[in-house]
Amino acid sequence: MIVLVDNGTPVAVSNEETKFIYNLLPVGEFYDKRYGRVSITPAKIQEMAENFGKCPAYEVPVKLGHEQGAKSPGKVIAALAKPEGLEITMMVDSETAQAINAKQYRYMSAEFDEDYHDKKTGEKVGAVLLGAALVNQPAHPYVAPLILADDVAPGTKPERNE
Repeated sequence: MIVLVDNGTPVAVSNEETKFIYNLLPVGEFYDKRYGRVSITPAKIQEMAENFGKCPAYEVPVKLGHEQGAKSPGKVIAALAKPEGLEITMMVDSETAQAINAKQYRYMSAEFDEDYHDKKTGEKVGAVLLGAALVNQPAHPYVAPLILADDVAPGTKPERNE
């Protein structure tokens, strides 16, 4: 079994596939010189969760970095609004899981549009998750590090070997 630990709380996932659960977009405010003041509110998180699977029309990719054309070794398969942020369930290939375990990627970073418009109808949809990138320098200061652990029982805390 592989689990993803977010903020020290392990969540058991699947034995047969490489699936992980992660708080991709924590609630909070921060400043980034590229975007200015960024406010991630519970309402915005709720809207993203409600729009997941409807918009965008493509599967939401898990990418290696934010660059245009970045490789996508996985996809987000679920998004859930939680009080602490947008919790995603993602699948990645075994090579990527090994890279995370080897600390080649230490964080994730959300790609989203707060004012998304449906590409077919032009209708305003609102906040939409467009992608999730594996990164080492996230813009969001409140994201937790990625920590993978084998055979950790839910409710226990694995050791962090940083």
